[in-house]
Amino acid sequence: MNAALNLWKDAHAKRLSQYCAVRVIGRVSAVRGILLECKIPSAKVGDLCEVSKADGSLLLAEIVGFTQECTLLSALGPPDGIQVGAPIRPLGVAHRIGVDDSLLGCVLDGFGRPLMGDCLGAFAGPEDRRTTLPVIADALPPTQRPRITRALPTGIRAIDSAILLGEGQRVGLFAGAGCGKTT
Repeated sequence: MNAALNLWKDAHAKRLSQYCAVRVIGRVSAVRGILLECKIPSAKVGDLCEVSKADGSLLLAEIVGFTQECTLLSALGPPDGIQVGAPIRPLGVAHRIGVDDSLLGCVLDGFGRPLMGDCLGAFAGPEDRRTTLPVIADALPPTQRPRITRALPTGIRAIDSAILLGEGQRVGLFAGAGCGKTT
């Protein structure tokens, strides 16, 4: 009996550690563009929240800061329809994506939600049982990344001769507006 109980406990430890018997609800006190001011007890920077709009739909928002009086949330979508006093439900998790083989061939938006087909998507809520990874994370050190072995010809002689690019290489192209970055 104890062995079965320990197996169950080990399998559900993550869910049990995140379980809260009391549901915390905050309220919107002000909207300034995509920044929402509200009061949410025990909030943490980086946690996601669901904000209820006047039409009953939900808006995802991320806790980005605090003042002495309020919690600051950044709306992760258009804030149209949010009113003062709208309820906010903290999800208690940071933005994460679920990773598994079901993502192969899926077309996703910036939040990991499927755009086409019957794909599950990558957005991971608090109840997701897949392996999850944080959206905001440190990059792999260059020594742990795969070696670049194939050249990526750009067709621009100045780039191809002086600073050859490779397939899979990270590249930043910086210049002022109107300097021809896209041509």
